[in-house]
Parts: sequence; structure tokens; C-alpha cells
Amino acid sequence: MALFFFTRVIPLPKLILTHPELIYGLFFGLILASIVVLIGEVEKYGPVEIIITIAGVVLGLSIVNLVPVETPTAAWFIFLCGFIAISAMLLPGISGSFILLILGKYAFIINAIGELDFVVILAFGAGALTGLIVFSRAIGWLLKHYHESTLLVIKGILMGSLWMIWPFQERIYETVRGKEKLLTASPVWPDAFTSVVIGSVLFMAAGFVLVMVIHRFSARRVRAVEP
Repeated sequence: MALFFFTRVIPLPKLILTHPELIYGLFFGLILASIVVLIGEVEKYGPVEIIITIAGVVLGLSIVNLVPVETPTAAWFIFLCGFIAISAMLLPGISGSFILLILGKYAFIINAIGELDFVVILAFGAGALTGLIVFSRAIGWLLKHYHESTLLVIKGILMGSLWMIWPFQERIYETVRGKEKLLTASPVWPDAFTSVVIGSVLFMAAGFVLVMVIHRFSARRVRAVEP
């Protein structure tokens, strides 16, 4: 139902191309709220915790700057996207949508699922299954033995990756064989308070509030079932 809703009723793959400021504003708010939630999961913040967080921020910035603006649609890369995106099921605070946004394949994957493109779906599913097998034990071990340090690194990566999710970007295109190709995109501060900026900020606030409400609701349910 969710896939049908976001591909047919609300064409999210098209909206992320035609109205990137609004959609990226929503994801920016979602990720920002996830960072706030992760901050609350760590009991203390001393020099060691700050250093680990900074290391995560540097890692996050390095990742988003290494990934090209336009990524390939070959089966091997779709497999890789599924392999990495499965971390959403294993790591607190990171969603598969966020990973796909970083890799530049969110709209492509969602559109492929909505249109039942089985070549893409099978490549992505195979990558996710392989990633689940490979990552599950490693992540489980890290969270068991280095719980807070792992959360701090995740939080740092999310903070560093906000650079790429910032809704206002200066985009440079090049026409290749009659099609526009995105060459570079760099975050900018909007120079005017337009309707697009207002809409993006509202979507950002909506995403933030949504995550915080869900977190508050889930925390209450956990407390209710605890003896």
C-alpha cells in the first residue's frame, strides 16, 4: 500500500526531481530528528565521546563527497545499493531511504518498485539479502560490545551527511546527447525568502515533528510493557 501510495497517488520519484527543495526538506527534518533521538540514547558526553562523534562527522562528510552526483544504473551498483541500504534494518537512526538518497538512487529504486521493474528489483533484493547476511553479525557484535560508541559514530555520520541532504543546492547541468546530466551540486543558503523556501522549511518541520512523535509514542509503549 505504501509503495502504491508514493508511486501512484503521490508520485514521489517525480516530485524529488521537480520539487527537490520540498522533498529534501522533508528528509532533512527526518534525519535531524533522528540525530536528536540518538543524542538522547547516550548517557554522558565527555572528551572521548566528542572525539568519536567528530570522527563520525568526518566519515560522513567523506562518504557524501566521495559519491558522485550521478551514479550508474548498472545491476552491480543497484546490488551495492541494496547491500548498503539494508543497514536501515540493523542500525538505529539510519533509514534505507537516507542511504539511497546519499547514493543518488532513491527515486530510481522507488520508481522501479512502483513500475515492477523486476531486473532492478531482483538486483536490489539480492544486494539487500547479501548485506543482511554479512552485516547482521558484525553490527550485532558492535552494538553488544561498543553500544554507545557505535551510536556516536552513527550520529556523527548522520550529522556529516546533512551536507548532501540540505534542500537548497546550486546545481550545474550539462547536456549530453539531448539529455541533461547533473555535473555538480553544492549546498547554498537561499538568498530570498520565497514560497519555495517557506514550503521547504514547513516540510522540514513536519519531518522533524513526525520522527519525534513516533519516538515519543514508541518510548511510552516500551515503558508500558516493562515490569
